[in-house]
Amino acid sequence: MTEEILSEWQKVMIPGAYKRLSETVNQLELMADLVEADMFVDCLDESGTAIVVAQAKPRWAFSNYQGSAVGHIALREDEPAVYQAFEGCMPVKDLKAVTQEKCSVMQDVVPITWEGQTVGVLIAERDMTQEMRHEQKLRELENRAEDASEETLEKGLVYREMNHRIKNQLQLLSSTMRIRGRRSAQAETREAMIENAAKIDAVATVYDGIDPGKPAALLPILQRIGDLTHSVAEDRKVDICVQGDACSISGEQAVTAAMVVSELMINAVRHGFPGRETGQICVTLQNGNAQLTMTVWDNGMGFSADRVEMHGGMRLMTSVVREKLRGDIRWLSDSDGTTVTVSIPKKE
Repeated sequence: MTEEILSEWQKVMIPGAYKRLSETVNQLELMADLVEADMFVDCLDESGTAIVVAQAKPRWAFSNYQGSAVGHIALREDEPAVYQAFEGCMPVKDLKAVTQEKCSVMQDVVPITWEGQTVGVLIAERDMTQEMRHEQKLRELENRAEDASEETLEKGLVYREMNHRIKNQLQLLSSTMRIRGRRSAQAETREAMIENAAKIDAVATVYDGIDPGKPAALLPILQRIGDLTHSVAEDRKVDICVQGDACSISGEQAVTAAMVVSELMINAVRHGFPGRETGQICVTLQNGNAQLTMTVWDNGMGFSADRVEMHGGMRLMTSVVREKLRGDIRWLSDSDGTTVTVSIPKKE
């Protein structure tokens, strides 16, 4: 079935784009086994509807599917992460979805790009049953741990174990992308894989730096993300500094803040210095009385103000900051560089 669907897409796709898509499909089974998740590749038809063109089930782990989803439609209301990845051309993590077999899952979605265009998306689906059991157990521990220090310790161990498993799964996925990127003969494919792996590593970094029930120290997390961003620069010498005030936010906020700063730094590295071998990027964290402010500055070529309104990735980033962080994001760009300011109000 997959071969039949792909042959139909081959008729309407540019050869380079189809090759990029088929390379991903050929590695789908390996990725499913590696991350122990159902893996898919979806493409958009002429009407903008997502169609499943390939599927792989993990051979040594539980699958949410009895049959094949290849050829089936992915509805926007059932799989919002798929459409967000297509429209924003950036990864979307941990969004709930409903499968074609009406099971509830969590989706991680990464765009498959060729020459700057999204030709498909790579999807990993995780069963929510185990996560719901973990949440139930955590709620039970929270209720029992109010007057018992031993049970409080057990709660902490469960949290740490969950964070450790999440971090390991993310690192496995990023490793797979880097391997595929290094093996690719196409520079576009190699750059896209390295870039997406760095974004996933940014999220994994947060899970490695938070403790249960405690605020997350944001500055060390951003400093580690700055170190990871160097891998995207490749042959360019881009100096990256992360500095500022010590401050703490919730673990959930830290994950979102890490994703936003990683996306901004990677965009600056990839697009801010065309034709240049050197550049500077600086991230500054300010801990004010009423809000936290993250500023990402670069001395690149800048861009026009119209691009903020038109670029899907920027619109999606604005939505993430406002909805997830309840904050605001502002761009200032000219021929001397770009400054992006993210403001996060402090919780009372």
